[in-house]
Amino acid sequence: MRPQKVYNFDTPFLFGSIVVDSTTLGNPLGGTRMMEYPGPREAEEDARRLARGMTYKFGETSLPFGGAKAAICPKTEDKNAVLREYARILTEFNEGLSRERGRYFITGEDIGIGVPEVDFLQNHTNPDYLIGSSKGSGDPSPFTAEGVFNALKVCCLWKYGVKSPKEKTVLLQGIGKVGSSLLKLLAEEGAKVIAADKNPKSLERAREKFSGYDNVSFLEPEEADTLFERKADILVPCAIGGTITEEAVRKTGAKIVCGAANNQLENLEVADFMHRNGTIYAPDYIANSAGAIRVGVEVLSRGRDFNKELFEIEFNQIPLRVNETLYLSRKEMKNPARVSIERVDRKLSLLNQL
Repeated sequence: MRPQKVYNFDTPFLFGSIVVDSTTLGNPLGGTRMMEYPGPREAEEDARRLARGMTYKFGETSLPFGGAKAAICPKTEDKNAVLREYARILTEFNEGLSRERGRYFITGEDIGIGVPEVDFLQNHTNPDYLIGSSKGSGDPSPFTAEGVFNALKVCCLWKYGVKSPKEKTVLLQGIGKVGSSLLKLLAEEGAKVIAADKNPKSLERAREKFSGYDNVSFLEPEEADTLFERKADILVPCAIGGTITEEAVRKTGAKIVCGAANNQLENLEVADFMHRNGTIYAPDYIANSAGAIRVGVEVLSRGRDFNKELFEIEFNQIPLRVNETLYLSRKEMKNPARVSIERVDRKLSLLNQL
């Protein structure tokens, strides 16, 4: 399945790509990632992977959204100039997409784009193109973390017969907003957590926040890349994608992989390896979907109060979807990621035939 639209741009202020993977279910929804990329090709590849993940993320829910993502790289330190130019590009792109498909790309927070940036963009383009402003439903990070934690408990039940990571050794990669919230849940549950982050500020905040926990330890920023060289029961990737490799699973001896990172596997063959190896994997686009669900419900609630009931219904489905996927994985003798992908592909194929 190819993306429905790829829009590349390179201006004096930034380069990047907007990728609309699917509009079958509705308006494409996905964050904008602003970070350093080696070049335009790498930005496009990242946007393609992330947009596909959003398609599967919403495809596993009942929310009427397609998958999309933007990846941009600043070429100047003047952030306002970068954001103004991106707002212009977003306007131009959405006007074209609306003419072509009667849809428009709704975007918001991701790496490098937070609430202040969303507020700025809303003032420079059609506000309907943005979600997650300071006037919205609040930070989705705690909900994302709780959704991952609930998914992890299901994985523990399948692997250990106990719905808890208590006393299990957990390697947590990335202690940003989601990772830090998840670390709190793991620590309070009694897991033995070793956490790492390359960002010294994130590490400093986490050390201060969890100074009273004997079951939490941290690696130095320069040691972060060695996290998955330690033995552990559970891997919890919450940073950038592609860090879960066959080598990482083999070296750690982990029997569960469940985290908040998008596209956390190096490739789909890693899921095949884990399935053969007896390692339980919760597909990231199910486990970490609470943030997307929160944002999606916020879009649907525009003009009225946030629909808490709809959010709770979808949020509570996360562990049930993980459980069903693990059941079908065992029944059909294929890895959980392939089970989920095939399920969403069938859904989209049927809808495209209508």
